[in-house]
Amino acid sequence: MNYDFDTPVSRRGTCSNKWDGAAGQFHTNRVELPFSVADMDFACPSCVTDALQERIRHPIFGYSTAGDRFYQAAQGWFARRHGALLEKEWMYPTTGIITGLAFSMRALLQPGDRVMAFSPVYHPFFAIIESGGFLLEECELLCHNGRYTLDYERIEMLLKSGVKGILFCNPHNPVGHVWSREEMQSLVSLCAKYGTCLFSDEAHADFSLFGNTYTPAFSFPELHGQCVTCISGNKSFNIPGISTGILVIPDPANKEKIAAALNGVWIKTPTILSIVACEAGFCGADEWLDAVHVYLEGNSLFLRDFLERETPGITAAEHQGTYLMWLDCSCFRREMGELSYLLADHYGVGLPSGENFRGDGGHHLRINIACARSVLGQGMERLAECYRAEVG
Repeated sequence: MNYDFDTPVSRRGTCSNKWDGAAGQFHTNRVELPFSVADMDFACPSCVTDALQERIRHPIFGYSTAGDRFYQAAQGWFARRHGALLEKEWMYPTTGIITGLAFSMRALLQPGDRVMAFSPVYHPFFAIIESGGFLLEECELLCHNGRYTLDYERIEMLLKSGVKGILFCNPHNPVGHVWSREEMQSLVSLCAKYGTCLFSDEAHADFSLFGNTYTPAFSFPELHGQCVTCISGNKSFNIPGISTGILVIPDPANKEKIAAALNGVWIKTPTILSIVACEAGFCGADEWLDAVHVYLEGNSLFLRDFLERETPGITAAEHQGTYLMWLDCSCFRREMGELSYLLADHYGVGLPSGENFRGDGGHHLRINIACARSVLGQGMERLAECYRAEVG
């Protein structure tokens, strides 16, 4: 089947955070081309929209629960796509990844415990660590020639000093790194050695590109007693607006504690439409997602070639996965918040500053490349116009 990702789909007037909410994010109403919020501008796979339309024909939308078909669909997806064993008993469906991880930490750790995050990283990580009463230990990723790696020496030093938890992003937002099995094993071994809990956000699990392979955190049996992994179809099938998440908790006692924490504030199972959409995607979106991968790889190569040709002072981090790319814009000699506003207000292109991601984000902008290539090209031309005016 042929899929048309080249024809832009208008999202204005659909309550889109990216398109209708750009003024709030960039503090100007002049953004015409936003590349910010991490959802795709591609139509959902037809298996998802068909399932939703069929369910909507039923006139009652009561309280919902995930049934056996949902669990079997998730198991089949992870077996087919990732060669991973996902037991039904490990799964706990919830309303979203960040919410699930936040309450998992509150269930398994104590207020005042130190929790590590690897910066730059998805900025809600800092909020859920600090709002949970934990002490943030920021461990900056190492970067060499645009390739990011973990600083295992510093990680071990911090774990040895008493860090109780690690909040991890696999694959990594925003730098686009897909952690190899060897990298995961090294981190898992350190967690096992020091009794540290690993909380892993794996929202972008289905976006390993260019031959890279995603390895789930739950696939290491030696860490089952101290690991919580959160997976989802939100990114995979472009359905974050009907959010769902699945906490994978191999240890029964930990699962009971986390369920109690969520139930204690009345956070229940996902909505009926999110269950239907996610289940349909797990069952039927393989071919569509394969086509998305091919298109994203083309966009990634297009962007890299454009930068080398038109804006050589801007460099992109090695892009292994996700549909996000991390652009080093230190050549502008501006604060990134200032540059982001300039691009939005004067050039109409929305590229969020990396400052909120911390680490080396003070030199970076993040770009979402999950859009029609023509739209990406228009955005890059505007970035190049700014580059010529500012850098020369």
